[in-house]
Amino acid sequence: MKQLVKVLAEDGGRTWRLVYELDDPYLFVECVQLGEPCAWMAIEDFFAFSPQDALHEEARCVFLTFLEAAMGNPL
Repeated sequence: MKQLVKVLAEDGGRTWRLVYELDDPYLFVECVQLGEPCAWMAIEDFFAFSPQDALHEEARCVFLTFLEAAMGNPL
């Protein structure tokens, strides 16, 4: 399965990524932790709840910056 992936935030053990599935078009966010199953969520869920920690907050900020640039009109 082909994917487009943008890393939103990472530290030594976790990585927040924006993922777009090319074969079955779907956009989602996932958190990859070493030695753990990958946890993914819909974009709506990613923004629906308060960030769990500083890394999650960084991922949200990077996603919004990416979205602003893609839409061509910064907030």
